[in-house]
Amino acid sequence: MSDLDLRRLRYFLILAEELNYGRAAEVLHMAQPALSRAITALERDLGVTLFNRSKSGTRLTPAGELLRGEARQLLLAAEVVLQRRMRRAAREGQELTIAFMPGLIVTPVARQLEEKWPGLRVQLTRTSWTGQTAGVRDGRFDACFARRPIDDERGLNIVPLYGETFVAAISGDHLLAGRDQVLLSDLVR
Repeated sequence: MSDLDLRRLRYFLILAEELNYGRAAEVLHMAQPALSRAITALERDLGVTLFNRSKSGTRLTPAGELLRGEARQLLLAAEVVLQRRMRRAAREGQELTIAFMPGLIVTPVARQLEEKWPGLRVQLTRTSWTGQTAGVRDGRFDACFARRPIDDERGLNIVPLYGETFVAAISGDHLLAGRDQVLLSDLVR
């Protein structure tokens, strides 16, 4: 999506919230005719009518309602991508941020990377079960030494490094005592 499309999408969102061209133009600090042209161009590009305009007011069409629901997510995703690119450009390839789960020893990996690529600075940061993939997705981490289970692996490149056996230590009279296998979800209950 081009910068122009993102700008039009933002204009659309403001107009969808205000449902009034004059107020939306004020919020956007632009002239009302320019806003109207931008929305018309967006509708033309999408091939749909987003707003029903009448003397009684402006209302969203079903396509407009759908776009309003998607537009926030699209703009947020675009912002995350832009932030990630800006951070990478600022680093100029000289820094690598690697997150790791508690209990994993990653210092030797960081040292090896710095030895292999002089000038590279490896930044290690501790993460949690819930943050291990979120940080990779939003660009805070370049990589993460994670542990399964991972809620959503879509869009991630997962490379198994080794397997490990987890154990649960519970009292002998606990409800789960004596089972051959206990799931993490059993422990949460």
